[in-house]
Amino acid sequence: MVSSYTANLATFLIVQELEETVKSLADLAGQTKIQYGCVDGGSTSKFFSNASTSEKQLMWDNMKKWKETVIKKSNDEGIEAVRKNPGKFAFFMENTIIEYNMERKCGLAQVGGLLDNKGYGIALPKNSPYLDLFNEAVLKLQETGKLDELKRKWWKEQRKESSETCPTASVSDSVKPLMLANVGGVFVVLVVGCICSVFITCFEIIWYSRGIKLNQGESRKREIIKDLHFALQCRGNVKPVKKVATSSTSGNNEEDEMGSAPYGLNN
Repeated sequence: MVSSYTANLATFLIVQELEETVKSLADLAGQTKIQYGCVDGGSTSKFFSNASTSEKQLMWDNMKKWKETVIKKSNDEGIEAVRKNPGKFAFFMENTIIEYNMERKCGLAQVGGLLDNKGYGIALPKNSPYLDLFNEAVLKLQETGKLDELKRKWWKEQRKESSETCPTASVSDSVKPLMLANVGGVFVVLVVGCICSVFITCFEIIWYSRGIKLNQGESRKREIIKDLHFALQCRGNVKPVKKVATSSTSGNNEEDEMGSAPYGLNN
């Protein structure tokens, strides 16, 4: 019973957490409470409109249905909509821009992984003599770690100049305390178990006392009271055991009262 309740409690807590947060694209597509959108005419809108999966097509149909409120002219408008409607609006845009704004604006978070993986490039005229030079320079910056150094400088270090100071989130902030309603079943199981054990103990004592051989002058009620008193003392584990009344013992009692013949032959 206790194991079954513990399993149900764990399931309840997991379901409650999933109902309050969206952690992937599938979670967002499977609900309608949180609206979502993107920039009008951008690469993200083209990605959803040309998607081949039913999940992304469903999301694109919803965005077209909510077009007046979810389709924005720029990423800045989408970010402001997210901040003004916390927990009620999500905005799709490039991962690089999301990371940059998360370092500078409080209350923003990236949910799930990448929807698509595409890199940035530098456009040059066809057959340009600078094409190989640019490729070699970019590869050299990547191999030497200069690109990561520049990203760390402009994404993280330069955020100190931002007008906002975001508090550092701790693990305890995301953990919600258990309320009495969540663990009340534990006490119900405990109380019911104690009551059942008391009734079972009383039944066992009464049933066992029916077969005990009583001493002269003792009553059945007196014997039951003595057993209950021993059980309620909660100390000691040794108790004198009385003989159980059987047909053989009753026959021996009759022989003792009438007298038995001595060993040997009777005349």
